[in-house]
Amino acid sequence: PEQERAALRGSGLVKVLAKAELSRRDGETWTPLAQKTTDVTAQVEDLLGFKADQFRQVVLLPQGQFRKLLAAGSGERERILETLFGTATYKRLQDALKAEAASLRERGEQARLRRETLLQQAGAATPEALAAQQTGLAATLATLVEEEQRAREEDAAARAALQQGQASAALFAEAEAANAALQALNARAGEVEAQRARLQLAQRAQQVQPAETALAAARRAAAEAHQREAQVAADLARATAAVQQADAGLQAEAARGPERDAAQRELMRLEALADAVARLAQAEDALRAREAGRAEAERKLATAAARRDELAVRRGTLAARIDALQPQAAQAEALALRVQRAERREQAAAGLAASTRQLAAQQAAEARQQQAFDAAQQALQQRRALLDALDARWRQAQAAILAGHLHDGGACPVCGSAEHPAPARFDGELPTEQALQAAGVAVREAEAAAETARRKLDAAAQARAAAQAEVSTREAALQAEDSASEEGVPASLAELRTALQAARTAAADIGPLRDALQALDADIVTTGAAFEQAREASAAAASAAQAALGLAEERRAAVPEHLRARAALDAAIAAARAKRAHLEAALQSAQGAQQAAAARATALGAQRETLAEAAQAAASRVAEAGEQFGEALLTAGFVDPAADAAVPLEGDALQRAEAAWRAAVLPAPDVERLARGIRNADEQLAAARERAERATRAIAGIVAPDLAALETRAAACRDTVEAVLGRLAHQRGEQARLAKLLAALDDIARESGAIEAEYRVVGHLADIANGDNGRKLTFQRYVLAALLDDVLRAASLRLKAMSRGRYLLQRREDVADARRAAGLDLEVFDDYTGRARPASTLSGGEGFMASLSLALGLSDVVQAYAGGVQLDTLFIDEGFGSLDPESLDMAMKALIDLQQRGRMVGVISHVEEMKQQIDVAIEVVQGVRGSRVRVRG
Repeated sequence: PEQERAALRGSGLVKVLAKAELSRRDGETWTPLAQKTTDVTAQVEDLLGFKADQFRQVVLLPQGQFRKLLAAGSGERERILETLFGTATYKRLQDALKAEAASLRERGEQARLRRETLLQQAGAATPEALAAQQTGLAATLATLVEEEQRAREEDAAARAALQQGQASAALFAEAEAANAALQALNARAGEVEAQRARLQLAQRAQQVQPAETALAAARRAAAEAHQREAQVAADLARATAAVQQADAGLQAEAARGPERDAAQRELMRLEALADAVARLAQAEDALRAREAGRAEAERKLATAAARRDELAVRRGTLAARIDALQPQAAQAEALALRVQRAERREQAAAGLAASTRQLAAQQAAEARQQQAFDAAQQALQQRRALLDALDARWRQAQAAILAGHLHDGGACPVCGSAEHPAPARFDGELPTEQALQAAGVAVREAEAAAETARRKLDAAAQARAAAQAEVSTREAALQAEDSASEEGVPASLAELRTALQAARTAAADIGPLRDALQALDADIVTTGAAFEQAREASAAAASAAQAALGLAEERRAAVPEHLRARAALDAAIAAARAKRAHLEAALQSAQGAQQAAAARATALGAQRETLAEAAQAAASRVAEAGEQFGEALLTAGFVDPAADAAVPLEGDALQRAEAAWRAAVLPAPDVERLARGIRNADEQLAAARERAERATRAIAGIVAPDLAALETRAAACRDTVEAVLGRLAHQRGEQARLAKLLAALDDIARESGAIEAEYRVVGHLADIANGDNGRKLTFQRYVLAALLDDVLRAASLRLKAMSRGRYLLQRREDVADARRAAGLDLEVFDDYTGRARPASTLSGGEGFMASLSLALGLSDVVQAYAGGVQLDTLFIDEGFGSLDPESLDMAMKALIDLQQRGRMVGVISHVEEMKQQIDVAIEVVQGVRGSRVRVRG
């Protein structure tokens, strides 16, 4: 459970949250099922079929609450019985009926709203008004159909006249357009002839094109040959100069031979020093390592000495502190027990005071309720007396009225006698039937008020009894605390708590101090050994450092000072090697440059001779192509007709002919485009002449129409048709809308009728199943009432035996309060008085026996129903102390009988008679160091 404990550090208390675990035994191992309190609670409720409150009312009867199930109201008892007997199905059925009825009501309301909405949208009060509107629309539609037919006939005639006029106007327009097109083409005749002449000149120029192409190619080849020859001649001159320069460079590098030999010797000397420098570096590294080892050994020696001294001081301090705390820590357990007893007594005294105040308040409340109940009973008796008197007067008045109609020889309507010796008489005002009914209503109201006062009095008595039991329990607990105390409560509880806190702090501190002292002794031994090892290591490190210094001095003497560093020697070697490589590379480069220059000069000389021959051949081909070009110009007619055809063209004559040819040349796409344009012009002229002749023949004998007048008349007829069609469409839309509304209203009427028929059945069943009946019983409570009757019959068997035939438990069937649900209220029938009274009026011992009987009867009936919860065990906490010896003996017999039938009963009690009769017990024994469990029997 949730509890408080002393803080491990500092003073005060620390709250420890509740913890719970649930495991299942599987063979030889435990399988965890839940770890949190909420999860464990949920699984325990699922396993038992109860929640904690219901469990305390049926299986475990706690101290002070063993009458709770007996005095519970119908609602709370309904929840318990529902869990025990599994009647949730009946609750679901009544809920389903209620939901179905609500759904039907909602559907009916929705249908009504839809009907009203449709009528409001149509602007009518009833469907019959909508039908009258539909009849009027039918007559209007017939008139509009006839008007539409006339308008369409006039529109067709106007459109035919317009089409004929448009056709005639199109013929006149075509004739005008054809003549205009022919005149335009005739105006372009000169331009077309000029284009035809230009096309012929371009076609003659195309005959010269192959010769001109060959001449241009020969000229380009000759120019390229001369250009290549000039380029090679320039390259040959530069190559000859490069040969001379390469010869001079080779001679200069050959003269640097001694310098190359000196560089080789210097490189060999430096490479010979590499081994000496490496040995020197090794010696210096060894010297530094030895010096560092000596310094580290001296530091460890100093640290070990300081650690040894520090541990000795700390041990003395710890030993003194432990000696000081031991007496104080030894008192912790005794002080804790004294504080617990003092706190329990203080809490018990405070609880007793609060319970005493509560008892006084409950007693005052019970007295007030008793006065109210007595007043209600007195008022009820007065109203009943008034009703009886009024009823008697009314009957006398009725007899007098009947007697007024009697006559001799006539039969009495009451007794049938023909003789009337003493007819009834009534003096005074006759009482009315309304007054009699009002008096009856007043009596019923007084009965309801009396019943309400009785319930309140029962509740007040029950609350007072519970408060009285609570006071008695707390007084007993306080007396138990006083009797269990051996030393008495100290004058100051605060002083005890302060002393306890100090003792706990000392006890908490002394353990770690002892552990620290033991660890410190081990550290002192370890530190002493480490000090001796550090001293030996320091001496050995100093000797090794001296030897390394001598070896390093010896190797330094063998190496020049500026080359002792490995990096300096490597840099000198790299510089010497680079110098030697540079000299050798320069010689090889000079030799390669001289050879390459000589080879290039020789190759360029041979190439120059070949290119000179090619240039002469290209010049010959240019002259030949020129002659062929002149012949082509002469043949195509681009030469002056006066020139001699046998003499080849040359000079100015050739240039003039070539210029005339070039002016006549057109690109091939331009030639084709020009030819196509001429063909199109010829074809258009012929087509225009034919079109003009055909249009002239078409308008012969026809008069030009007035299109404007024809179009005006056709538009007017079209507008008339559109207007009629618009009105017709509107009326037809209205007619369709009304038909749709009437059909929807018919559907709603059929749906509403079906809903009402179904609701008459389902609604009636739902009302009855959910308590809207004379007994205010729901379907589930009706079933539970029948089950409760079985429980009460089984419980009454035991209660009758334990009460020596005096009491029986029964269910109250009348409705005491019409404003709340009933049907599961309990009452006890007292055979001594012959009347039933509330179970809450039983005394403590009687209430205990009734509660025990009810629990046992409930257990029997639940097990009798298949699928019910098994109640194999019953736990009772106290309650036996309130029984007299005879009742206690009867209760023990009932429990022993139950145990002999295979049931287990656990009793939590301090009653000695119970302890003597029950041989198996678990006893809790208190002690200084806590409580312990002892099993007896």
